[in-house]
Amino acid sequence: MQGRFRLIDSGAGDAAWNMAVDEALLVLCGPEPVLRFYSWNAPSLSIGSFQKVFAFDLDGISARGIPLVRRPTGGRAVLHDSELTYSLTCCIPNDFFQSDLMGSYKKIGACFLRGLNSIGLPAELVPVKKNSNNNRLSGPLCFSSPSWHEVLAGGKKLIGSAQRRLKNSFLQQGSIIIDKDYDALLSLMRFEDESGRETALETLSRKMTALREHLPEVDISELKSAIIKGFSDVLDADFLPGSLTTEEEALARDLLENKYSRPEWNLERRLS
Repeated sequence: MQGRFRLIDSGAGDAAWNMAVDEALLVLCGPEPVLRFYSWNAPSLSIGSFQKVFAFDLDGISARGIPLVRRPTGGRAVLHDSELTYSLTCCIPNDFFQSDLMGSYKKIGACFLRGLNSIGLPAELVPVKKNSNNNRLSGPLCFSSPSWHEVLAGGKKLIGSAQRRLKNSFLQQGSIIIDKDYDALLSLMRFEDESGRETALETLSRKMTALREHLPEVDISELKSAIIKGFSDVLDADFLPGSLTTEEEALARDLLENKYSRPEWNLERRLS
């Protein structure tokens, strides 16, 4: 094997903590890349780092007790519920991924593709050219819009991902949808009228898919194993189970308190 990754399986956490951990891993990135799996202890809405909140029904979200958190990465809104969430942090330069944005997206996509193919899902990796018409903004929802080198199943988006890059490291976060619930997601948004909601529903139906539409019997442990194997095969790397270091946990707790639990960041992006 050419090298090794630290593999962290965090289990379920709350929205703010999940984001704080990922940013701590990015900031303190060491020579060993980290692949992390996690889930959410309640259905939660995450929005992209630069995304505006005007499209969302903030009063309704608050009244229903749905956590809203702004991610450290870009992209658009995701309702995290029946899914497997992952993050990958790696130093720049490194032995596994190209240092440029597009190159790293493509290699990470190839890893997911290999893993999904290994459990019988005929997924494909489709590059989307930056200047193509398919890359135009089409709304505030992640799975309504294409991204570079995304993984499709049945011609529809299965994995939504986004990156944040520092000078010496990058973080990629993503969601693999297990089961989809259009109504739950659209209920968090504002629409001028019913036709606006129907258009959004049609867009999601046309562009988004879920794993159990293709593999009804797949379970999370099988999916994780397949993804790890895909990364291991493509990158020629070992994946060794690990956990947060003392320093990473301390920074995550600081970020939780001073950033990701605060409305100044989540609603207004007034913290850095």
